[in-house]
Amino acid sequence: MSRASIQQQLERHVEALLACARCPGMHQPVVSGGPVVSDILLVGQAPGIKEPILGRPFAWTAGKTLFKWFEGECGVDESRFRSGVYMAAVCRCFPGKNAKGGDRVPAPDEIARCSAWLEAEMTLLRPKLVLAVGKLAISQFLPPPPLTEIIGRQLPMERFGVSFDLIPLPHPSGASPWHRIEPGRTLLKEALRRVATHPAWVRRFA
Repeated sequence: MSRASIQQQLERHVEALLACARCPGMHQPVVSGGPVVSDILLVGQAPGIKEPILGRPFAWTAGKTLFKWFEGECGVDESRFRSGVYMAAVCRCFPGKNAKGGDRVPAPDEIARCSAWLEAEMTLLRPKLVLAVGKLAISQFLPPPPLTEIIGRQLPMERFGVSFDLIPLPHPSGASPWHRIEPGRTLLKEALRRVATHPAWVRRFA
């Protein structure tokens, strides 16, 4: 399939995604990073309260941290990242707040309904590198062991009939100190080193 054909199909896919209303418990609008044709795919967890307002994934505090990681360790700033990586998520709408005031974890049925979008994206783009950010995203690809056992590793995977390398990353939330203290800090640095030297990343950003 030609790149132009993939681009056209991805544009139609994103248009349909933005109109999705499958989950009545979710808060629309849908958040999308746009129809970026890439063999690198980032999977986040779900938008926060600011992302629907600003109209893009990782648009607020966690995003600032995330893009500092990629710029500092991989030499790619936010603008280049957004134009070079397809940005997906486990759920594409803000789930709302829980009783304690934090972001609600999406329900299993909401995750299942939204997974059809990820399946379509992976089938169309056939990524060579998938970056799973946070435990919920990681758990879509493998049973979630402790972060200390998977951060810093590159794992060959197959999902939806697509073979790719998975590099798990911790969530860049300010509420979690994991990535700022040892061993998390060193493991994160190793994970980002693997991202920067992965052939798909080198091809895209060399």
